[in-house]
Amino acid sequence: MSPLRSKNQTDTHLTHYLVLLVTLVVFIVLFFYFNYNRLLQVVIAALLASFYSSWGIVHHYYEDRLTNLIFLEYVMFGIVMFLVLLVSIIF
Repeated sequence: MSPLRSKNQTDTHLTHYLVLLVTLVVFIVLFFYFNYNRLLQVVIAALLASFYSSWGIVHHYYEDRLTNLIFLEYVMFGIVMFLVLLVSIIF
């Protein structure tokens, strides 16, 4: 990939990250809003981890940079993120 991106590539890249940012903020707000319902927080944490992993995989696929290692990295990070949130909910 060229170090100089066209305007269309830059706009697409910014759109991808804007979708990620807005969705993460929504999940975080929901997570704290439902602090009285641990089961719902677990569901939100699972959806958050699934979304992040899926977003990363799709983002790299559209950029033609998806490899098995990147795929594994996003899946493993999603699992770790879910487990950390799960521990924070339990304790």
